[in-house]
Amino acid sequence: MFDVKTTPTGEIDRFKARLVARGYMQIYGLDYDDTFAPTVRKETFKLLCGVCALHHWYLHHMDVDNAFLESKYKSPSGRRLLMQPPLGFEEFLPPELKSRAHEVACEINLSLYGLKASARDWYTVLIGVLVKMGFEPTPDPALYKN
Repeated sequence: MFDVKTTPTGEIDRFKARLVARGYMQIYGLDYDDTFAPTVRKETFKLLCGVCALHHWYLHHMDVDNAFLESKYKSPSGRRLLMQPPLGFEEFLPPELKSRAHEVACEINLSLYGLKASARDWYTVLIGVLVKMGFEPTPDPALYKN
């Protein structure tokens, strides 16, 4: 997937590229099972903002670049997931494979954008890190406390 990022004046700022899998071709039970990844409830977020304001606490927000690529792809059936390489991939193949580039496939090892369970896989990694840091879950599955 290619994108051109522009400045507010319309000038080209940068070019972006992201490898995206065609998750619509996945088969439930073979390539993925659970896809649910919780997001914070609106009420929880409002309550958190209110508590921070009441106590004059600072509230910080962060974003994880390429978050989905931090999690491993896990097939419930143990089956390997393959994808056709993107256009232009042939340029990076060894000379002996260039003539057979149409036969090459890439095995997916990371939860790429576009896969059905990528958000769930990332959530699993995130809660694992939070628990290691000493955070505990609350009744809202998107809120952890320390």
